[in-house]
Amino acid sequence: MAWSESREEAQRRSIGERKARLYSSIVELDFDRDSGKLSSEDHARMRAEAMNEVLAVLREEESLGPGLSPRPSVIEGGDSVERMIEEYKRSHRKGARHT
Repeated sequence: MAWSESREEAQRRSIGERKARLYSSIVELDFDRDSGKLSSEDHARMRAEAMNEVLAVLREEESLGPGLSPRPSVIEGGDSVERMIEEYKRSHRKGARHT
């Protein structure tokens, strides 16, 4: 018998994948700015766009209610997202250096 995930599981997986891509994108934007590949103005604009997408994904995740592991509530503004991104950077820093 083939394994099949529920609609909610598929939604959660999709949200998790989108969130990881967005976090990676923001980390790359920060790196490109820090290495001089991207101007501060372009960085600010592109990062703001990515942050808006992250907030939308987090709201979508929150709308599904608590899953197996409860997520922190999304608050208006970017402070909680910034903390999540910094945590993501720390947890992926070693792997990113070796690629």
